[in-house]
Amino acid sequence: MFNDIIKLLGVEKMFNNDDETQIKKYYSLLCGMQEAINWDFVDIEVVDKFNNILKNIQRITNDTILLNYEIKDTKVRVYNNFNEATCHITDFDACMKPILRYLKDNYINEDVTKIGTLYSTIENDELKKRCLDILSSKDAFDRVINQATQVLETEIKKKAKLEKEKLIGINLISKAIAPKKENTILLFSDEPEIQEAYAFLFKGIIGTYRNPTHHSTDYVCTREDAFKCCAFIDYLLKELNHCKVVEKVNS
Repeated sequence: MFNDIIKLLGVEKMFNNDDETQIKKYYSLLCGMQEAINWDFVDIEVVDKFNNILKNIQRITNDTILLNYEIKDTKVRVYNNFNEATCHITDFDACMKPILRYLKDNYINEDVTKIGTLYSTIENDELKKRCLDILSSKDAFDRVINQATQVLETEIKKKAKLEKEKLIGINLISKAIAPKKENTILLFSDEPEIQEAYAFLFKGIIGTYRNPTHHSTDYVCTREDAFKCCAFIDYLLKELNHCKVVEKVNS
């Protein structure tokens, strides 16, 4: 996410996760600072804190644009009833509001932040490796479903010991997870109705989501929908880990 920003601003310094987290913290402090001000005059201490936060963000980003909005001494000339120097709220907002907008547009991707928080609940490492970077992109989120269903398909093939057979999609599911207990390789339940439901569930996932995203680029979905699908497949992978492998299966 930050590489595009670096190119745009001509910034040579590369960011790491700690830098990104620190920028988000500073942004949150600035938002809180703005919300806390309810007078026409802003105390010098608040102005100093604003300037210090701005300088700290600039050190991380090497973005000189930020320093153009530092509140200079020339703006701290209004005196309150106690004859103390303050900054009028209009001058303060003239610096604070553009900075908040600038940071939000260029450094704070709120959608990615929300998804990132939820994404931390994903347990399967292969899903994380293949899907996180796509969820952080700007579009073409069908690729998340493509990769997530591919991981599911691969794990089913491994669990059922069908790696050497050229089976994919619905044909693989039909072979590995049969509705009837006596015909299945992967047994999810001794209860006939539940086993049948699992067979239909996995076949439905592959038919509905895997096939469209593997055979066409026309499948359109939002980042949120892609995450939901990824999270559900993570749950199915957990179910897959707990199922039994039947050694002798009726043809």
